Amino acid sequence: MISLVFQQPAIEQQLVRTLTMRYEISFLRKIREILLACMVYRVMPKSDIPGVYLSIAYFGWKMNGLLEACNLLGYDVNKITLEQSASLISRLKYPEPQKPSPHRLAQIYMRKKYIIKLLSK
Repeated sequence: MISLVFQQPAIEQQLVRTLTMRYEISFLRKIREILLACMVYRVMPKSDIPGVYLSIAYFGWKMNGLLEACNLLGYDVNKITLEQSASLISRLKYPEPQKPSPHRLAQIYMRKKYIIKLLSK
């Protein structure tokens, strides 16, 4: 069990954090997340985890889940481009606020460009 804890990838832990909606900074929260993530790792196929995470992830104001984010941004989820994908991914790190400021839009744009550069290698 101990070796499983140290080998447990971050996507399971991110899924647990999103599902539990507990973001306080504490050692107990982190241990709880690790243990729950290990359970997720054991019972859920690895290929299902990204889809589950994206269906509930917070992309910004009134954008909970990939479908809502695509609808609000005017993207067709079945015909999404690399640039649109990078734009969505960037909102996981920098969620779009209700009233976007130039600073936040610049953060999203720079993150999008960085993701496109990584994927283009």
